Amino acid sequence: KALSRTHAALPLLPSPLLLHNTPMQAAAPMPAPAPSTTSVTTSSFTTNDGVKLAFDVSRASSGNANASSPIVFVHGWSGSRRYFDHSFAALTAAPDAPTLVRYDLRGHGDSDTPSWGYHVARYAADLRDLLEHLELRDVT
Repeated sequence: KALSRTHAALPLLPSPLLLHNTPMQAAAPMPAPAPSTTSVTTSSFTTNDGVKLAFDVSRASSGNANASSPIVFVHGWSGSRRYFDHSFAALTAAPDAPTLVRYDLRGHGDSDTPSWGYHVARYAADLRDLLEHLELRDVT
């Protein structure tokens, strides 16, 4: 009974459904996206300690000199570059897409699984090797 007295003290508010009793109009169709002028390449390279790392790179075919800094996606422990599938696809399709790179850390995804090199300094060296391999500077 205490519960019903508490509810009785609350003011009655109109339902949000009753506030909007006009029929909804269909939104104008979205224009089709412009055809993508980027290409995605899947490849691999060998680090300076002999480990093969798999990566994908997306670059505008026109060179897109006005694009922002290249973006490098780095997944977390026990992940893979596939973690970024949706983001990578959406950004690749953007009209002003910068160069995009995603790669598999050593021991992950399609990269080699050596018995050594699983420490932060080596992961940083792998990233440096990748950037040098792709000749990328000023990355995000």
